[in-house]
Amino acid sequence: MPPPPSPEDISVAGDGGRGRPALAVETVRGREALDLLRRSVGRHTAFQSADWIEAYFRGFRTLDDFALMTISGEAGRLLLPLEIGRFGPFRIADFPGRKHASFHAPVLEGGLPITPAELRQCLAGGARLLGIDAFTFQDCPFEIDGIANPILALRHAGSPSPLAMLRVEGDGEALLQRLSDKDDRKKLRQMERRLVEIGEITHGWAQPGEVEAVLDTLFAWKATRFAQMGIDDPFAPASARTYMRHAASGENPAMRLYVLRCGGAAVAVLGGAVADGQFSAVVIAHDPDPAIERTSPGIVLLSYFVKTLADQGYRHFDLGVGEARYKARFCPVELELFDAALGVGLRGILASRVFMTSRRLKRLFKRSRLAMRLLGWARRLRA
Repeated sequence: MPPPPSPEDISVAGDGGRGRPALAVETVRGREALDLLRRSVGRHTAFQSADWIEAYFRGFRTLDDFALMTISGEAGRLLLPLEIGRFGPFRIADFPGRKHASFHAPVLEGGLPITPAELRQCLAGGARLLGIDAFTFQDCPFEIDGIANPILALRHAGSPSPLAMLRVEGDGEALLQRLSDKDDRKKLRQMERRLVEIGEITHGWAQPGEVEAVLDTLFAWKATRFAQMGIDDPFAPASARTYMRHAASGENPAMRLYVLRCGGAAVAVLGGAVADGQFSAVVIAHDPDPAIERTSPGIVLLSYFVKTLADQGYRHFDLGVGEARYKARFCPVELELFDAALGVGLRGILASRVFMTSRRLKRLFKRSRLAMRLLGWARRLRA
């Protein structure tokens, strides 16, 4: 089915027509949608910023697959950046990024009062304008700046994994002290001493002229690491590298790279999406050379990094979705996320149920110790 012309809009009766003002639903596509999102005054996550979305679509899709749906009323507006794609045989819309983003949320402007019934009615109308069968939202936070996520009005269930996050507060040294005990700090000093034996330690943000070289180094490290683990390298395709290069380029990049160097050479890199005082990690890697690896350069980098975030006024740091020991150390808050879906018509209802079932099965698998041990064994065998 070809996409409808852009923009299009409909009107939805507020509160079922019982005296509330009507809500306007509009869908805009492509570059026009991106420009409208860029002019938005609502607070957005790093993965709903126009700059990050543009980088993502340059790498993986085209802007013809990007749409912005707005629900407007007298008191405010709700904006939903959407990636139009396929889920099996179904045509669906989700927040952009999928597995390349940590979490997804709409953009809130003002205090738009909207009931669950109104939201479902608006989304159903938007689905018809977009020519899709269903909305399938994954990894959504329950709150946005203390306000309940309106997507909770849809059929929803817990996501497979939580988000590992840290609320950045206070000065850098005090924050690092809160994140570590005496034994942790002793081990960190030992790691630093082993690195210093190799060369002088320096760290900081990659400058514009360094980005290409830092990314080339990171891609080489990742290729080696994934081969050792028996996992397909997600950074090997040209699309992934195009996305990363575009996101990290420019004067105000959508992604920043933090580099730990030893003797002038990079030994660890952390890259993440940035917006509005937030840093959401996308990738972390270190030099696989055994002499470097035994110093735990990733841990050393993170210890410097959280201090830098605090001292530079950041307020949010996350290490993405999923569990890992190093994540628990530096991002001790496990933020539960949810998945939601809404289908239109019989095909849409089927699509939403298949999506929610697949996410529930993934949650059961990831939270089974036996299943994860078997997966690790299979990967080692493949390697």
